[in-house]
Amino acid sequence: MKHLKRGMAIALCAAVAAGGLCGCEPKSGMRLDEETEPVVLSFFMPMGAQKKEGANIFLKLIDQYNASHSDVQVEVEGISIKDGYNEVLERRLASGQGDDLFTVNADSVKSFAANGYLCDLSGLPACSRLYPAAREQAEIGGLVYTIPLTMAAYGMYVNTDLLAKYGLEPPADYSSWMHCCQVLKEGGVTPFAVNRWYAMTVPVMARGLYKLYQSEHYGELVEGLNDGSVPIGDYMLEGFQMFEEFLNQGYYGDDLTREGVDSVPARTTDLQDFQNQKVAFAFFSSGVEKYFVDEGEGMPYLVQGVPALPEGTVCLPSIADRLCVNANSEHLEEALEVAEYITDATAAELLTNGDGSLPSREGQEGVPLGAEHMQRLLPLVNREGQIPIEDMNLHFTYWDTTRTLCLEMIDGLSAQEAAEKYNAIQLEQIGKYGDE
Repeated sequence: MKHLKRGMAIALCAAVAAGGLCGCEPKSGMRLDEETEPVVLSFFMPMGAQKKEGANIFLKLIDQYNASHSDVQVEVEGISIKDGYNEVLERRLASGQGDDLFTVNADSVKSFAANGYLCDLSGLPACSRLYPAAREQAEIGGLVYTIPLTMAAYGMYVNTDLLAKYGLEPPADYSSWMHCCQVLKEGGVTPFAVNRWYAMTVPVMARGLYKLYQSEHYGELVEGLNDGSVPIGDYMLEGFQMFEEFLNQGYYGDDLTREGVDSVPARTTDLQDFQNQKVAFAFFSSGVEKYFVDEGEGMPYLVQGVPALPEGTVCLPSIADRLCVNANSEHLEEALEVAEYITDATAAELLTNGDGSLPSREGQEGVPLGAEHMQRLLPLVNREGQIPIEDMNLHFTYWDTTRTLCLEMIDGLSAQEAAEKYNAIQLEQIGKYGDE
């Protein structure tokens, strides 16, 4: 195994057959040959100290793998997203001696593919069973960069008890949503929880991109977006204008600063404010319930699509876990074997009732998918016209670009200026990713 000085990385566990990541004992008779050193693979993934944070399903499956294999063992390291996981991962890969396996966030996929870091996983058996929505987000330029274990969806969490106090119903469309925000603000309630990610990207993308994804001419529009003849700012302007109105009306709170918002990680104070009924709406990925503190688990709420449409709501489906194999791994054969083991996991190992996990492929049917509070969101996920958090058909990015431009708007950038700046970013990134 290749060794690096990993200053920021926290060595979370070194799973060996005698112990395992989760404390599991190895299968009877499985012992490492004392005379033969196993191949040791490194796996880098986001981790954190928050309750139940971290890629626990990966830890469970790697524990099982280590307990049943003597020739190959997997060591896991990680740091949190807020401590710079994306940047550290990129430096590790760029060094030429990066980890054998890793997980990647949506906004890094296109640059990692362009730099040759991602191994094509189309040969893994699970690839042929992917549902269309999962396959679309798992493939870029013919390269299957990940086999998602599960899917998720970003929607809007609604505090139904707080709305009822003001005689309001969960909003079903854009006009009723804006009415709720106005009534709440006039009553002294801040409508939206704020954080450095989902609170901005989810509503702004929903409002800015629904016309693109619900167009009968999506394919033609993609061609124009990819050659620059269709400016992305023409679509996103409506989302930026909505965000500008939110800021002007104080719907995220008053006296916001870019630095202040950028210092609020998702699922921290925003989740606390939602649970404590300080805000009526919050934007999270399905499954955020596992981060609720115990006393908040019984609070009255529901999960629905974002009411950004003139009539109706929309959600942002997402791959929940992007397992990747380093194309430059010195142990590529073994890394692919581990990836095959992990991606062949059964539905019962991956999906549990009410945690927000959604199936990614055939063979995951028959498992309960979500608690009662999610019933308004689930029907949207596989419906046409939903917005992927990162469209792999495009030669430029959404997720991180939208976030950055929203932060600049907090700092004074206008909606029109944000749209124009996005057009420039679009053209710049087409030049970088256009041949992939």
